[in-house]
Amino acid sequence: MNSNETIRKVPNVETAMRARPERHLRIRHVACAALFVTGAAHAQSTGVRSGWDATLGAGVAIAPRYPGSDARRVSPVPLIDVHYGPWFIGNIPSFANPFGLGIDLYRNGNWRLGLAASSALRGTRDESDDARLAGLGDVGRPLRLGAFGAYSARCFEVRGYVGTDASRSRQGTIATLESELRWQPVDRLTLTTGPGLMWTNGRYAQTLYGIDAAQSARSGLPAYHAGAGLGAAYWLAGARWRIDNHWQLMASAAIERLAGDARDSPIVRKSVQTYFMVGTAYRF
Repeated sequence: MNSNETIRKVPNVETAMRARPERHLRIRHVACAALFVTGAAHAQSTGVRSGWDATLGAGVAIAPRYPGSDARRVSPVPLIDVHYGPWFIGNIPSFANPFGLGIDLYRNGNWRLGLAASSALRGTRDESDDARLAGLGDVGRPLRLGAFGAYSARCFEVRGYVGTDASRSRQGTIATLESELRWQPVDRLTLTTGPGLMWTNGRYAQTLYGIDAAQSARSGLPAYHAGAGLGAAYWLAGARWRIDNHWQLMASAAIERLAGDARDSPIVRKSVQTYFMVGTAYRF
């Protein structure tokens, strides 16, 4: 939820967990997990690091099988956030695209600006995930190249992200804008909460929620065109309990409502999606 003291979401945390293959699940779990580690790894940082900094852990996540699914999956997740100087493998400040390999171009006590190549919290789908998807084909995982920025003060953070798919997954461009409040009711406990919005272009919307003529013929579902616009609105909440200078416990939840053409798609069984995660991590 924020780059300084957050316990990350989960996801968003998420999000369309895949029934096939297990390789998809493992990658997705890494993406989900990054959100939770963010605050733990960065809470004591005020600028670009000069050496190694690593936080590793494990947790359990509950998320939809695919965007719009009414079925859920419970899965183990690794928690990873590793930095060397400005380079990192871990948090990107976006619920929709939370984990990647990147560089902090600028970072001080308030601002964080950077570039990253990343996977996605949402965006894969297999026909085996639901009977309604039969004939629509699988949607592969994107490789998204993007830029991010965040402004963090003592009790709040505002952050944005824009990324474009550079793979053959046809997932276009997304942009997210989020804000969060943060407070400490006691010294070792940090709580965070706040809203977010995700915009998607037409290519992303049609790939994830549209049905073309060929897919309609194979599946029996009516053809459906999904265009650019607001794709989802969501609310994030998290908690981090610092046991000592190394160990911490984390919990996170997100509720997301699909919007616009995504909400009205024939493949969407449930327009309100929820994500949960609990875990523990060790900062070296």
